[in-house]
Amino acid sequence: MSHKRNLPSWMSSRDPQTSPGKSHCKKPKDEEHNSRNAPSNKSEHAEPSSSTTEFSKLMEGVVFVLSGLVNPERSTLRSQALTMGATYQPDWNSDSTLLICAFPNTPKFRQVETNGGTIVSKDWITECYTQKKLVDIEQYLMHAGKPWRKSNVRQNAIQEVKKWARDDLTQTISWLESQEEKPEPAEIKRIAAEGVLTCLQDAIESLEQKQDIGSVTELWSFVPRVVKELGKIESSSKKENSTASKEELCKQAKSWKKMYEVELANTSEAESSRTKSRETSRVAGGYDSDETVEMTEEEIELAYRNVSLECL
Repeated sequence: MSHKRNLPSWMSSRDPQTSPGKSHCKKPKDEEHNSRNAPSNKSEHAEPSSSTTEFSKLMEGVVFVLSGLVNPERSTLRSQALTMGATYQPDWNSDSTLLICAFPNTPKFRQVETNGGTIVSKDWITECYTQKKLVDIEQYLMHAGKPWRKSNVRQNAIQEVKKWARDDLTQTISWLESQEEKPEPAEIKRIAAEGVLTCLQDAIESLEQKQDIGSVTELWSFVPRVVKELGKIESSSKKENSTASKEELCKQAKSWKKMYEVELANTSEAESSRTKSRETSRVAGGYDSDETVEMTEEEIELAYRNVSLECL
């Protein structure tokens, strides 16, 4: 699908034509071939793994209680959940978030159901542990109640993605400024934001077409952190069913894109407000406090008299 782009031709990953003398973001075919067969010597900093891909943090924020299970199965499920980052409690209380049940209508099942808690089949833990990812919980729910993990974990994840957005914008601006051919200063922030979102959209469309994200990153000279993170998740799920994994990853990418759009818009609005505030201050006060203002002796004397009169 073709999208209208406002990016410079040398930054876009899909510009079909190459103008003479332009430095393009899209790599020539021979360079692509060499880059695949030669060791990488890029000076990019290694990024830490995304928390969404770490097996030991899959169930971080889940505080679970077991019901209707006996050893050795009880011990095995408890160990599996703990290995994935969950926290165990022997009895249900206000801090608990999830009851893992072998069958319905146990005493704990009725207690949690009455208290509006969430109850899930023991098979969910087994599937998550076996597939090494958070399997959709919906089909394993025995009772839907309060959130099955502490909300602060989700909020931390959201804050992390927002930070990616801010960092991606800053780093893309720096990259653009370092290029021989660069946008006008007044346009650079807008173009940087568009570049980040366009690269992310390319990754989404690649996933929708069941293609690897690597086919996108090879076409961009500067790849945003968010696209790198998607690539890491994709690499970690190669051993799973590729179609299912790409569908789930595509949902994640679209969710992140919405968050990026909001954060980048907020960043631009905040900068615009600061600029307007400085301009208003300059007009209203006759000067900007960040600038040196030269005054004549007469102006200084007049200002001194005005202040003195106000103080009387």
